[in-house]
Amino acid sequence: MAITFTQYVDSRLHDARPRELLSLLKRRVELIDGALQALPTVEFGHDAPSRIKWDANTYQWRVTYWVIKRTRRQTWKAIYAAIDMIQPVLYTEIQTAVAANLIALHKSGATTFQAR
Repeated sequence: MAITFTQYVDSRLHDARPRELLSLLKRRVELIDGALQALPTVEFGHDAPSRIKWDANTYQWRVTYWVIKRTRRQTWKAIYAAIDMIQPVLYTEIQTAVAANLIALHKSGATTFQAR
């Protein structure tokens, strides 16, 4: 089994300009990456941030993660706790093969990313 989740920052929740929100998202991504890298049997990846804009003053920056637990010794509870400690999110189960494929496609995004 694997999971996916989306980390986002929203202009309706934070009074900031787009670049400031992107900086906030980058900081969260760095913290989540560090927390997941500290778990020895977890494989993960994420895409580059994408900006969604509804009108002149309403927008979000989003990054989607895929996480695979490779052994039974690692618990999902510990993985969820590592992520939720930074910013709680909604998790969705996905097939391991799907997550592995998405991680491989976005391999360069596992530790650094460029805004698009």
